[in-house]
Amino acid sequence: MRLFLEYLLRFAAFTAIGCIVTGFMIKSMRKQEFRVETRLCLSLTVFACGCLFCRSAYDLEYLSVGLALYAVLLYASTEDITFHKAENWLSVMILMLGVAQIIPEDLPLRLMAAAVVFIPQELIALSTKKKGISIGGADMKISTAAAFLLGLSRGVIAYMLGLFIAIVSELIRGAVRAHKSGEKCAAQPFPLIPYLSVGILIGYIL
Repeated sequence: MRLFLEYLLRFAAFTAIGCIVTGFMIKSMRKQEFRVETRLCLSLTVFACGCLFCRSAYDLEYLSVGLALYAVLLYASTEDITFHKAENWLSVMILMLGVAQIIPEDLPLRLMAAAVVFIPQELIALSTKKKGISIGGADMKISTAAAFLLGLSRGVIAYMLGLFIAIVSELIRGAVRAHKSGEKCAAQPFPLIPYLSVGILIGYIL
């Protein structure tokens, strides 16, 4: 019983810290005129804290990095939804989280993970630029930095999972729009970072 109470207190404290951080972020994002849904952001924070805590309740480093990663991705996703862009410092923050955890033996695989995620995106961006189709630079930077943080297997899985979620979600949204309008809807640009963020957080929790 004592261990269970300690577990609950730890979870409550960790979640409270997460909600406080999110609260400050919401205040800052509102000042910058981001499209912010307070209840949704706090609900996502509680859910993310629960997933991180269930994965490794007593690893303080894991929890701290996970919460920081979640906060950066939440900010980036909200900015992408609002303005269809994300600032460079967000990808730098994710990269620094990876650097802080790195050991010399892991460096080659982490660099390989970043290259495996970045190079195909760069080639696609270059080959489709003349057609008016482009992959956002922020998408590439954040996914590459996340691959460096997560390592080769988890980094690639996170990126592919994010793309899969994006494709399925946008196909469903397109079908719903077409059904409501009664006409075939053309493909429209959409914020990719929120979908990538889901894949990245799942990759971190794995």
